[in-house]
Amino acid sequence: MNEHRPFHVHDADAPGALSSADAARAALADFDSNAQSFFLSLRPEPQQMPLDFLVHVGLLPPEQLGVTRTLGGDTMEVARARADALAIECARYALLERRKLALEHFRRGFLGAMGAAGSASMPQDDEPGCLDVTRHLALFTPVELSLMLGGKETLSATELIEMIDWPNAKEALETWGTDKPAVLLRTYLVGLGDLSSNRCLDLFKCITARRAVPAHMQERITLAAARSPKDDSVYDGRAAAEVYTCFAQLKLPKYESLEQLEHGLNELLAQKEMFTSR
Repeated sequence: MNEHRPFHVHDADAPGALSSADAARAALADFDSNAQSFFLSLRPEPQQMPLDFLVHVGLLPPEQLGVTRTLGGDTMEVARARADALAIECARYALLERRKLALEHFRRGFLGAMGAAGSASMPQDDEPGCLDVTRHLALFTPVELSLMLGGKETLSATELIEMIDWPNAKEALETWGTDKPAVLLRTYLVGLGDLSSNRCLDLFKCITARRAVPAHMQERITLAAARSPKDDSVYDGRAAAEVYTCFAQLKLPKYESLEQLEHGLNELLAQKEMFTSR
């Protein structure tokens, strides 16, 4: 949070979230799009501005409810300084003060988060179950910690292919009556190439309902036949692909061509907003 730890962990040259007003605004934009909209529209007006909106969206403490602030001044420099101070104040509260207890628990160790008695107070060093992991975490850079906690935001076709539990010829015959849908899917993914990360990541998110690819585990995707709800027969090539996100399962109709497969996947991705991400 300070000048020595970049908030934007993917950018090694990014300043700390509280190092300047510009850095604070950027950090707040990552925190909440409402904050970004507010600070983009903020003007150094001479009249009193109520702070209620900032309290309601969690950028200022409840004690500021009903308080007004003058953002204008005799000179533009004074007005800009007041607006900058407000941005840093909001960043400090929203990104640090509100989360201080949780961040302190994280710093002191996961097992000690609830204390020996199961309370929400900070555990002492000599309390049972208090595991200090700060020295272990210090071994990693912010980028590495972000990867471990938040996962990867890129996915190549090769990586996606390796995640899929491909049926053998006998299993495919029992599933679709032919192995063609599985063969077509593999051909389609190989054709994307490793540079089509966005497409592969979209498919992964849609099938698994994840925001990113976990770095600590190998997600498995299974293939199955999409069946008609009417007569339990296998869908023909005109149907869209289906997913069961709880089981990371992709259900393919009995596609006969790459064109049918691509159309079915496009139909599936067009509905991806229906799926929640975790």
